[in-house]
Amino acid sequence: ELETEISSYKKHFIHWAQKNNNNYSFILLSENGKAHIKDFVIGLFLKDENIATACAGSKKKAEEAAAKKACQALTI
Repeated sequence: ELETEISSYKKHFIHWAQKNNNNYSFILLSENGKAHIKDFVIGLFLKDENIATACAGSKKKAEEAAAKKACQALTI
């Protein structure tokens, strides 16, 4: 039910973080594979603590996946 309401978990997480004055950052932890088939591992840090990590074929998709994990973990 909630998933249909949230179009972008990244946008949802950023809105929550800004509303609650929390510092956050998406950091590229590693990049693997050949130039045309790469996997990007992104870490989502909240107050300098890694709260979610995700891997995907693009940085944008990995950030979105990390934000989804963080939203679920923090129940926001």
